[in-house]
Amino acid sequence: MSHIKRLFLILVITSGLSINVYSNDDNFVRIGYLNFDEQYLLALISRQQLIDIGAQVKLVPFDSYFDLRNAMFSRDIDIYWGYTGQTAINDIYATPPYVQEELYDQVKEFDQVSSFIWLQPSTLVNNFTLAVRKTSNSTNELETIEDLAKLANQQASGVNITLHPIFLQNRIDAMEYLANFYGSNIDKFIIATEPTFDAIYSDLRDSKINIGLAHTTDFQLDFYSLRQLADNKNAFPPFQLAPVIQANTLTNNAEFEQALNDISIRLNTHLMRYLLQRWKVDKIGARSTAKEFLYADEIYPNSGRRSLFEARQ
Repeated sequence: MSHIKRLFLILVITSGLSINVYSNDDNFVRIGYLNFDEQYLLALISRQQLIDIGAQVKLVPFDSYFDLRNAMFSRDIDIYWGYTGQTAINDIYATPPYVQEELYDQVKEFDQVSSFIWLQPSTLVNNFTLAVRKTSNSTNELETIEDLAKLANQQASGVNITLHPIFLQNRIDAMEYLANFYGSNIDKFIIATEPTFDAIYSDLRDSKINIGLAHTTDFQLDFYSLRQLADNKNAFPPFQLAPVIQANTLTNNAEFEQALNDISIRLNTHLMRYLLQRWKVDKIGARSTAKEFLYADEIYPNSGRRSLFEARQ
């Protein structure tokens, strides 16, 4: 892989500042992303932010975390938005209970050996979670996953729960490990599966099920008036979001750090739910959602462009 190089340096007389302008050749900054909505939206936001400081950008999709990471190792991509918990359980094999700040430090230190730099983390955390309706006679007494485990142990017939098949895989943040960690057993649960998370949310909305697997940044949690059972023993690894960049790319393009951090510090879990709602429910489109986040300061105060570009205007 050829390193990203600065080909031209132009002094902007009107602003008194210099910016990097990329030539019209193949020296693109390549942003990798996993093939689901949140990651695609993050890639679009990052693409526009870097274009605004003169970069040429390509987006590169991946179907799995391992394919994406292999592309980083082979220097086939330059940037991606990583989740600390994903690297922690797949590469470091960290076990619960987890402390979010400590996990970020562990992952950041681990990846320094590979010359991957974890930049400033956001407060967005996209974990698995167990969701119930906000008002339901069957689940009103359940506040935590520990409550659920105790109920499963007490009931001879067990507890019904609906999961995505991924949550039955052999992984440390899946159902069997979760049940054992909370002092129960997977056999104490009557498990049904749905092929998509959308189907689980629809079942919860329509009262077809009482407890279902969810993601903490999914807009349906708010849109369908669902609540999460608290992970009171920190069994789920926090999938805290942060931009990850090749060290060489950052060395050659120091301005990328501010541009990416500027996105990261403004993202949070509830905002991502809203952004996904704007795209998927309000139907304004993924690109329009990305630009709205970056430019519409009256909707998203200090949402990126103003703080980064104010001095240049």
